[in-house]
Amino acid sequence: MDFGTHLLSYLSENVDLLFLILALVALLLKPVPLKGVDKRFLYAGIGISFALSLTSYLATAFPRDPAFIVGHLVAGFLTFALQPAVILFLALALEPRRKIRLALLTPLLVNVVVYQICFYSNFAFFFSNDGSFLPGRLDYSAFTFTLLSIAAVLYEVFRRVDWARKRETIMPFIVGTILLAAAIFDLIGLTRSTPLIPFASLLCMAIFYFVLRVQETAHDPLTGLYNRQAFFDDEKTLGPSVNAIASIDLNGLKRTNDTLGHSAGDAALKDVADAIFAAKSKTCYAYRVGGDEFVILFTKTTEEETLSMVHAFKETLAKKGHSVSLGLAFRSPGESPAALLKRSDEAMYAEKSAFYRDSPFDRRLEK
Repeated sequence: MDFGTHLLSYLSENVDLLFLILALVALLLKPVPLKGVDKRFLYAGIGISFALSLTSYLATAFPRDPAFIVGHLVAGFLTFALQPAVILFLALALEPRRKIRLALLTPLLVNVVVYQICFYSNFAFFFSNDGSFLPGRLDYSAFTFTLLSIAAVLYEVFRRVDWARKRETIMPFIVGTILLAAAIFDLIGLTRSTPLIPFASLLCMAIFYFVLRVQETAHDPLTGLYNRQAFFDDEKTLGPSVNAIASIDLNGLKRTNDTLGHSAGDAALKDVADAIFAAKSKTCYAYRVGGDEFVILFTKTTEEETLSMVHAFKETLAKKGHSVSLGLAFRSPGESPAALLKRSDEAMYAEKSAFYRDSPFDRRLEK
């Protein structure tokens, strides 16, 4: 076959993969940061997916002739060596820690070392005189390293999932099912000439992109806390496990905006959020529900732990020169989340009234 025929054959076999690559690149090129994701590794994964589809096609496209044995070996080596890398780069994109990244690269490096012996040994794989592929004793090595890469991806996904937010818990199972099914189908030969692993990895990247974008819509862009809509959603889903609520209002925001400018007001709101992040535990959920209004839902925390976190929050914020009015309510047996929130709001408003009663500033000018 001539070049044009090969090109048409490759495109016809990989049109879905190439379409997914173009779609992902178009999404990633948008100047929108993805929280906790290093786009460079996603781009690398996309590039390797394309390379793997190409080498896999070439491995079957070379004529069965001894004259093409080197081409067979090179294409075969790249196919086996790159297969775990496609998945691995998805894990690297989700992992911010440098030491862990280096550890994750180990399966890829070992796999490359294992399969480079194909050029001078039959231990990994080899081709007969008529160009037929013959497996060696390391026939399952690529599959083993692929499973290690899948395990790394699942570890990163599990690490990110907030198990109390039920809509996030399905993510590891979707990703794991897609990648494992592709790896098994490739192993037992139920796929086309090009492996499913590249397509499965790209599909998981696309799923991650859309999930992360949806998650970002639940966050307040200024403070990074959850927003008002997320609060209403979580009030229903987390309701049974909520044992305390804190209602928080930043004192004097309008005065700050009027005297120092809105950038100073924004900085004050960020300081409140930073103090909340520093004080709260993983079982607490914090929201910016209004201009200077915040709510914290405490779940699975004792009264002593809750009071300790509130004290740490106030102490941190005081060091930054800010004052808040905070109402804290502990849940009574049989009390609804709505009733609990009402009590925390009432306690916050009572503290705010006391603040302005003892303050030289006119409360009417503060809002």
